[in-house]
Amino acid sequence: MSSISLATVPSSTIVTRDSSAYISLYIKLLERLKPYLDNILEKPEKVEVIAEKLLKDQHTMDLIILVNQEVLKLPEDLLHKILSSLYTLVDVFKEAGVNVEEALDIIIEHEEWKLNQIFKNFGKYASMIFDFFTKCPEDANRYTIVYMSVSLLLLATNMTNELDKLKAIGEELNRFSEELETYTLTFMLAMDESFEKESNVIATAKTSEELRRVLEID
Repeated sequence: MSSISLATVPSSTIVTRDSSAYISLYIKLLERLKPYLDNILEKPEKVEVIAEKLLKDQHTMDLIILVNQEVLKLPEDLLHKILSSLYTLVDVFKEAGVNVEEALDIIIEHEEWKLNQIFKNFGKYASMIFDFFTKCPEDANRYTIVYMSVSLLLLATNMTNELDKLKAIGEELNRFSEELETYTLTFMLAMDESFEKESNVIATAKTSEELRRVLEID
């Protein structure tokens, strides 16, 4: 999968001579996503249900794919800067009474790792993802829902200044981040070990703490 969360950064932060296609598609994507984001702002706790509905919306998913294709045409160093800009949300959520710094650490780590694989190790990464989706379909489906939920929550953040809504979104980001971290660690293992071993780890380690212990990661 490509880096959907990069599309959660406002297009105004991406100003290069090669970014016009991205900005145009980004605006179209936001138009398609608005009903979903409005629903999230109304009931952030329902984000999983909303994400599942979005995943069945083929037109919007096609737009997401196109946006990601344009994003990956941007310079790699710019993409890393864009991801780092997500840390500006720490103060936004802190004002709403919720600390999302650790959640953003996890989200950014996930995206940074994926970008590094896409740019430096694409063949092996693509093979690993293919194996994951074909050999572990239930886990792959859950990962897709978690990943899409995180992306929608980040996008919804850009649509409100209401502290109660931001607090609810932040709480959901914190809830999903640990699960996302488990997949980051799972993918790291899968790139270095046989997929059979990786599958066994998924089955026995359901939290990031357990998986880090298995992998001997601090």
